[in-house]
Amino acid sequence: MPRRFERFADPCGNWTVWDKMADVPATYQGYALAGLAPEDAKKLATLLNLIYEAECAAEVETGNRKSQGGREGAA
Repeated sequence: MPRRFERFADPCGNWTVWDKMADVPATYQGYALAGLAPEDAKKLATLLNLIYEAECAAEVETGNRKSQGGREGAA
């Protein structure tokens, strides 16, 4: 799965986590993820990608259950 969130340094040496899908700086708990230290940007980008991947997997699983008539384990 392609990564939705990336990090990059600005000309001043601060880091931003970028949401490639929305084409804006990412936000987490209401905060824009810009002006960060390198390690913080790395950790936050990793966290957001893990959250996004889990949400996508949950959507796929929910869709699979709906297509099976809502029965778990239906073949």
